[in-house]
This record gives sequence, C-alpha cells and structure tokens, in this order.
Amino acid sequence: MPGVSAVTQVMAFDLAGIAISAGSACSSGKVAGSHVLAAMGVGEDLAVNAIRISLGWTTTADDANTFITAWKNVYRRSHFATRSREPQDTIATIAKPAISCQGKAVNKVTP
Repeated sequence: MPGVSAVTQVMAFDLAGIAISAGSACSSGKVAGSHVLAAMGVGEDLAVNAIRISLGWTTTADDANTFITAWKNVYRRSHFATRSREPQDTIATIAKPAISCQGKAVNKVTP
C-alpha cells in the first residue's frame, strides 16, 4: 500500500481480524526489507510498504471480499490521517486487476 508502512498495515489488519505478514513465509517475525523484492529490483521505498497475503484451499470469495473491504478501509484511514501526497490514481493503477477465488470473480480493489 503506497505510503503506509508494512508494520502499520499488519497492525491495522490485525485489528480488523485479518492475519497478514510483512515478510516472506520463511522470515516470520523479522522486520526487514524483503530479499525477494530486492532481487526483483523493487526499491526499498516500496519494499517497506509491501505485505504478504496468503490464500488457502479453504479461502472463499467472501473471505477475499472481506479482505478487500478491510484493505480499502485501511488505505482510506491511513491516507486521511497522513493527508497523503500520493496521487489518487496510484491506488487505482495498483488495484486494476480483478481477483478470483475458486473460479468466482470477487470485488475489484478500487477505493
């Protein structure tokens, strides 16, 4: 999420009852930039905002929609609180892809 640290996102999603991570599965508990993102050429300025969302076989479309709703709320609260200088179209660009779960389309991530 542009302009919102991964640590802040993890705490906000936790308060919403959603477990996410700020690192790779093999670096649980570490608070450091992702070596995977670094290897992909992602700059540290973006990597510090990256989160990992894991889905499983039992994840439903409702679960995905719950996450999307929470993601929108976290984004809005964070950027309202900081009066972000981030252009509004950035989030729309990031969120363009639709998400599907178990073959069903779920909400597009748009603010």
